[in-house]
Amino acid sequence: MSRTTLFVDVIVPLAVPQKYTYRVPVELNDDVEVGKRVLVQFGKSKFYSAIVYKIHDKAPTDYVAKYIDSVIDDKPIVLEKQLAFWDWMSYYYMCGPGEVMNAALPSALKLSSVANIQLNPDFNFEESNHSQFSEKEHLIIDALHHNDTLSFDDVSKILKIKSIHKTVNELIKKGAIVVYEEVKDKYKPKLVSFVRLSDEYLNREQLKGEHLNGEHLNEVKIKDLLDKLEKKAFKQAEVLLLFLHLAKTNKRDPDWRPAGGQDDGEEGSDIQDDGTKSSDIQDDGTKSNGGQDDGEDANDIQDEGMKSNGGLDDGITPDFSPGTEKPPTHKKSEQGEDQWISKSELSKKCDVAAINSLVKKKVFVEDKFEVGRLQFNQSGSKKKALTKVQQTAYNEIKTSFEKHSVNLLHGVTGSGKTEIYAKLIDETIAEGKQVLYLLPEIALTTQLITRMRSYFGDKAGVYHSKFSENERVEIWNNVLNNSEKHTYSIVMGARSALFLPYRNLGLIIIDEEHDYSYKQNDPAPRYHARDAAIYLSTLHNCKVLLGSATPSLESYHNAQTGKYGLMELTKRFTDGAPNETEICDIKQSVHDVPSTSSGTASNYPDDVQNPVAEPVEATSVRRNSLLTHPLHQAIKTALKNKEQIILFQNRRGFAPYTECSSCGWVPHCTQCDVALIYHKHSNKLTCHYCGYTIPPPSACAACGHNDLRYKGLGTEKIEEEIEILFPEANIARMDLDTTRSKYAYKQIIDDFEEQNIDILIGTQMVTKGLDFDHVSVVGILNADSLFSFPDFRSHERGYQLITQVSGRAGRKHKKGKVFIQTLQPTHPLLQFVINDDLKLFYNTQLNERKEYHYPPFSRLIELNVVSKDVNLVNNMSEELAKRLKGTFGKDLLGPQFPLVSKIKNNYYKRIILKIDKSLGPQNVRHILNTEINNLHQNFRDENFKIQIDVDPY
Repeated sequence: MSRTTLFVDVIVPLAVPQKYTYRVPVELNDDVEVGKRVLVQFGKSKFYSAIVYKIHDKAPTDYVAKYIDSVIDDKPIVLEKQLAFWDWMSYYYMCGPGEVMNAALPSALKLSSVANIQLNPDFNFEESNHSQFSEKEHLIIDALHHNDTLSFDDVSKILKIKSIHKTVNELIKKGAIVVYEEVKDKYKPKLVSFVRLSDEYLNREQLKGEHLNGEHLNEVKIKDLLDKLEKKAFKQAEVLLLFLHLAKTNKRDPDWRPAGGQDDGEEGSDIQDDGTKSSDIQDDGTKSNGGQDDGEDANDIQDEGMKSNGGLDDGITPDFSPGTEKPPTHKKSEQGEDQWISKSELSKKCDVAAINSLVKKKVFVEDKFEVGRLQFNQSGSKKKALTKVQQTAYNEIKTSFEKHSVNLLHGVTGSGKTEIYAKLIDETIAEGKQVLYLLPEIALTTQLITRMRSYFGDKAGVYHSKFSENERVEIWNNVLNNSEKHTYSIVMGARSALFLPYRNLGLIIIDEEHDYSYKQNDPAPRYHARDAAIYLSTLHNCKVLLGSATPSLESYHNAQTGKYGLMELTKRFTDGAPNETEICDIKQSVHDVPSTSSGTASNYPDDVQNPVAEPVEATSVRRNSLLTHPLHQAIKTALKNKEQIILFQNRRGFAPYTECSSCGWVPHCTQCDVALIYHKHSNKLTCHYCGYTIPPPSACAACGHNDLRYKGLGTEKIEEEIEILFPEANIARMDLDTTRSKYAYKQIIDDFEEQNIDILIGTQMVTKGLDFDHVSVVGILNADSLFSFPDFRSHERGYQLITQVSGRAGRKHKKGKVFIQTLQPTHPLLQFVINDDLKLFYNTQLNERKEYHYPPFSRLIELNVVSKDVNLVNNMSEELAKRLKGTFGKDLLGPQFPLVSKIKNNYYKRIILKIDKSLGPQNVRHILNTEINNLHQNFRDENFKIQIDVDPY
């Protein structure tokens, strides 16, 4: 009987353009399955975990297929619908399947081999010529005599240098060491230490599966032991008494499972620094959403770290951890119903050394059990009833779903869109289906997550880049194994939540669908989560609901033309009146602003070198204040009335740049084409693109003059000024610099909700997903920076930002006041904002887009030629443009350098293609791939790359 030879096409987690075929050893024929991980050798020595894409019996014709090394999984971890989704994403966004795999899978599921060294078995150091080895080589050999193997990281630490390859290569040449590849599994289950009484102190025959109580204890031995311990080891006696108390009082649910908690060291997330798209420089001077992950690390104010807080009073899981802060307190072993108590629970009130002593004395038996990091302990609460307006919108959505798969819900800020979402989610779950709830920046939507968890309890899960890799794997497995009892029916997440292994999606909600945090810029795939979610819905045959107070022009146009259904909520959830909006001319108000009280005022303009506070009286006047007179007076009134204020400035740091007053020299980053931003708290000049940092120079590097002045306003400087103007107010700042740790954002929001903060100053963080009861004043300190950026979407984004931040005021029964400070008070965009005329604004913008052939009337593809050699960038971009000009003609723009043309020592030059929708996408992609491949072939010795960005919104 002949044996079948199987081959598998696999996706490797590398930026390669295709899938690769491997041969399956006969003994693994029954183990391979589509969606499983297999270990394969790629290249000469490296091993990677690849995903099986297809199983067949056809050998490749262009090369000899290598054997797969092993099958990693018992069951597929990637579903076939996911693979179809990956295929579409690879095709549409013109990237390799491995790049999609890298974006989709948690890092802990992607194995790769690690280079290690060990002594050559044939090498005899004692008999060798010692003089042939350098001092560094001697150090490595000596370390290998004490350790069987060393990783390259270990060698680097031993030598205290980063570049070790030359030294390692010399040892290989001399036959002293050999290098081998070791594959390590990155996922580590969480183990928690538990203790129980040893058998000596139990009546085993009485237990019989019942809960531990006095009848089951060997009370005589326990009493004797306690008497001894109280005399000689009182702390150990305390431990034993506490154990007996916990064991007796713990009531165990028959279906109990440990909730788990944060692993030590897992609090820090995997915030990635994956490079930056040079085109997307925002007003804060930082990079647009680099990183392959979520929107919480997305745009110019991806200020996404958090500091620890104490959780919520109602027991709802803290928003940035899937587990609870509290470790499990008891555990039943596989051997029976013995009462296990976690050591961490005992150590809260007792000495750890005393616990360990009882283990050594064999009073306790200690063991470690695997526990999950996810928490399932909160039941849902009653949802709010819909108002008549909301009910009407809800009914329209249900009716529209019968005609349109995708629907747009345009609801003004504070109209109660979330309650409509909740009812739709409830119905979908009742049908046994899953819901994907996409949010632009998960770290910025604390209140929304809290509300959903209060409604749906343990059915609501959260997935984003704030989680450790181990947590991500457990969430992945939870969604994958959705037939089990404890599973997520709703997943709330940012971009990366698209890639989870859903089996039966029934509804996708994309909240704040206009937000450009949904766009992934670097690395590939450079996808837009909104568009990708709509395609994902076709694979699951489910409905999509887009929600926004300021929809994107594309979505609004699709709704107007009947491609999407359209529902509108034009009234707020409560009976609060519309906000009052006032335009404040900075040129007129730059003169005199009264100080708020006696004390000190900074009283220095932007160009003062060393600002020093100087005393002023209550009746004195400040010049060049950052606040116009109307805003200043409104803040005073709000503070007097015990109301809250939000001040918005789209720049973090103290000053955007430092300038020599004599010659105009400005310190720049050595690796990027940007000025260094001054941060007063750390007293550093920092590049927000690459992280390059230097102390502030004491003198000008060009002319030697020592009069260096800080220019511009950042949130840090604003905070300092506001503290001087309003010394009686409690002031907080919310940006990247104040929210580094995991729960810092939530802590600030909680404090603001509880009115522990009077004035909140922040970047775009303060504009999204927030609902406060007592905010009466919102100040936009520099509106011009929001709509003066040279981009065809500048006015659209400026309108959206101003409208969104304005919506933070007057959220309940009282109208709020919005003050927009600007140098262009007659600017048309501001007139649209004042008149609250979104339709007229959008129609005006659509007419302009149509005239100049921009989306939604065309599609854009951006090509960036990247190299460390600026001359090569110039030559290759010109050559590529020449090759494409014949096809695209006047619809080819460039090549030209973007505003920031150098990032991390790489130069960028851009070509933009306007693609007419009548031109087939398949044809366009074929032309681009052909010309780019030909360019690489013709200049194969040149070190450059071409980045393709489809729909570079």
